[in-house]
Amino acid sequence: MSYLDFAVKLLRRAILVCLDQMPDRSMTTAELHIWISDRQYSWATRDMVESCGQWLAEQCYVEMGATATGVRLALTDRGADIAKSRVRVPGVAKSATEA
Repeated sequence: MSYLDFAVKLLRRAILVCLDQMPDRSMTTAELHIWISDRQYSWATRDMVESCGQWLAEQCYVEMGATATGVRLALTDRGADIAKSRVRVPGVAKSATEA
């Protein structure tokens, strides 16, 4: 596995965790990029956030919808299970607390 693959898996997990922490479990990709960039993911571009969001939507971990301000991602129950480390799936990094 390349470093880029590892970084993308971490970014996907960060998106799920961020959405899980929001009261309505949804954010636009622009808001997500700001939230993620302010933390340890300063290397993540907005395009990377959007492409990871698309991948997560294809896997049914988030629902993707267009709004007047951009693309909005909403966490599904399957995505919430991953964010809370109840399940592990290929393509999303495991949490730091998992052995």
